Amino acid sequence: MLQVYDRVIPTGSITTLFGLFTIAVTLYGFFAVFDVLRQRILSRISLRVNLDLGEECFRTWIRSGPRKPPNDAEPLVHLGVITKFLSGPLAISIFDLPFVPLFLMILFIIHPWLGGVVIAAILVSALASLTVTRISRPWYSTARQQQQSLQEFSDRSRNAADALAAMQMQRHLSKRWKAMQDKFLAYSQKTSLPSELLTTANKTLRALLQTVLLTVGAVLVIRDQITPGMIMAVLILSGRVLTPVDHLITRWREVGNAFTSHRKMSSIHNAGNTGFKEGPVPKPKGHITVRSMTVFPAQGVRGLHRPPLQDISFDIPLGTRLGIFGHSAAGKSLLAKILSGATRPDIGEIFIDGIPLHDWPSESLERTIGYLPQNVALLPATVSDNIARFDMSATADDVTAAAQLAGAHKMILSLPHGYSTQVGERTGIPLSCGQIQLIGLARSFLFLPKLVILDEPYTHLDASGIVAFDKAIIDLKKENRTTIIMSHNRETLKLLDKILTLENGCLKGFEPHDQANSRKYPSRINVLPRSIVQNQPVTVVQPNVATFQRSPLKQ
Repeated sequence: MLQVYDRVIPTGSITTLFGLFTIAVTLYGFFAVFDVLRQRILSRISLRVNLDLGEECFRTWIRSGPRKPPNDAEPLVHLGVITKFLSGPLAISIFDLPFVPLFLMILFIIHPWLGGVVIAAILVSALASLTVTRISRPWYSTARQQQQSLQEFSDRSRNAADALAAMQMQRHLSKRWKAMQDKFLAYSQKTSLPSELLTTANKTLRALLQTVLLTVGAVLVIRDQITPGMIMAVLILSGRVLTPVDHLITRWREVGNAFTSHRKMSSIHNAGNTGFKEGPVPKPKGHITVRSMTVFPAQGVRGLHRPPLQDISFDIPLGTRLGIFGHSAAGKSLLAKILSGATRPDIGEIFIDGIPLHDWPSESLERTIGYLPQNVALLPATVSDNIARFDMSATADDVTAAAQLAGAHKMILSLPHGYSTQVGERTGIPLSCGQIQLIGLARSFLFLPKLVILDEPYTHLDASGIVAFDKAIIDLKKENRTTIIMSHNRETLKLLDKILTLENGCLKGFEPHDQANSRKYPSRINVLPRSIVQNQPVTVVQPNVATFQRSPLKQ
């Protein structure tokens, strides 16, 4: 443009015009090639990041569990944010930023006034963006919380659809959901208004800047300080300066989210390193030691709530059959998760063969721990895949042996396709709670692990299933495997060597099975309500202990 307005138009030279046109077309050809290469390179970088970190992010995501806060349990989401940012237009704008000082220097060389006008426009745009950020930050945070609450309410309502339908709660829940949605939409509107105003202000500023540059340039041309062609060059250069700056200013939230995701991904990657770095993978023997283990509540102030588990210490020799007894909310399931490595305690540590549990590499623990949660979940795949833990090295004989040990072999063969039957809520056949329990038991028995942790294993089992399970406990003892069973019913712990008693998260007893059974536990005390007796002395009814000793079922 500079050459056309300063050389071609005054002289009327067609040859010069076509020469400039040829040069421009050649340069635009190189521009297209390099622009495609740049976008392709960024796309390949994004793909490489996904390939390198995807599996690690998935492992971290499933390890975080269902009760983690959403912003801490979304490594896959963070990975998606990073890869989308790397292959998107914002990354290209960042690579254009180093050329901004060069273009500004050229503008100042043309004339300081023109460079000053462009810098002033950048400062005004940045100030507007900063103001919008400060105004919308609390609204954005509140809108995000409202969205999470609305999503959680929707998911929980769908999961409890049967109970809601049975009690005819849909109409009331719909009204509650509508109220929550209205609140979320109101904050969303407040959040979007400043961004919309910022976008409009930037568009207006760009248009106004062109007019200001034309005006200032015309004044300079009249004073013979620049040529008319320089005005057109200034307009093009100002656009090259403001385009990447405008992209980053108007989409600052996406840039901030990308850097936040990068920081969290770095912490996730660094936290995944274990104490074993090189050399052959060691194999644990199975001696379990728990020292001063305490778990604080997941939410709330720690000093105002009773810890779910407090100062738990015990030692489990190899081959021990341990029963953990306690009433509801005593901490049995949480202790099972901690012993299996699914959850880490806040204070204290679990040791396997004298080494902290979480310092062992995952390859060493794959066939060392078998775990049956209180609520068994099967993944959408075949029965064989679920029992095999999706381990490609597990053979059909391994899967069948685990199913036979759990007493699930005949049940599985009765399924439409046997071990190849597809299970899952959407793609597979529905299974009963008892069938799911048996498959979960078989999964925990795969490879005869050194440590088997079973949380309420008798749940959903019929009489034949209970007999098969009791036989499996005896077989595990013969194989010198450590077995830990959580239960609230002492009658289910008759085959065990030791019993650990939990009460309100505290260790109340850890003794051999015979000694624990011989202890006379106090019967329930019946107290008449004070409102009935009207401040009369409280009557305590103490049942005959001998009668209850003769009849454990009544006790």
